[in-house]
Amino acid sequence: MMKTRVCPKSSHETVELRRVAEELARRQNEPSSTLHVLLAVALRSGPAADLLVERGVTAEALMA
Repeated sequence: MMKTRVCPKSSHETVELRRVAEELARRQNEPSSTLHVLLAVALRSGPAADLLVERGVTAEALMA
């Protein structure tokens, strides 16, 4: 069986993304979904958000 190492920083970032996604869903009175996770990624700065922008996926477009 292959073991997967979890980087504490990555784990913290994942928990934070989930918290933000759930808060965004709550504010819109919707169940949390992958759309909210994607929006949480788009609202952060970093390589994932940069990649979304390069592909034309912005937080504003996701909220529309």
